[in-house]
Amino acid sequence: MNFNELAAEITIFLTPFLPFLAKGGESMAKELGQRFGQTVFDKAKSIWNTIESASEDSTFKHATMALVENPQSTPFQLALTTALVSYLEKRPEEAAKITILMAEGEAIQSILVDRKGEVGNILQELKKTGRQDVIVKGKANDITQKQ
Repeated sequence: MNFNELAAEITIFLTPFLPFLAKGGESMAKELGQRFGQTVFDKAKSIWNTIESASEDSTFKHATMALVENPQSTPFQLALTTALVSYLEKRPEEAAKITILMAEGEAIQSILVDRKGEVGNILQELKKTGRQDVIVKGKANDITQKQ
């Protein structure tokens, strides 16, 4: 099992949910359930509940809270990924459980181009059922989606 890849996938998947998962709040939970779908939100909660004991680690806690405040920050994403690698290496049974949770359900692929962002020559290919989103507020060309 590659803990680096799993930790990176967990970070990417959980980032939109971290404000609720890390801070809580019923109104936010309802909003996230509507925005992402209840199944996906329940999956995020299950993964968070599996790694929640890592929140006792100050590195994990700081990385999580920094990412809550700035979810687009690559350094903060990397900091959480690094903290998760350390956590997963010490708990391979939980890594196996999370691997199964990550594989369940529909796939979601999203591309967001915002502000002055520019992308081109993108191919989104989904090999199982799920959702593909392309949200463009900047410049985009040659985007192909296959399912």
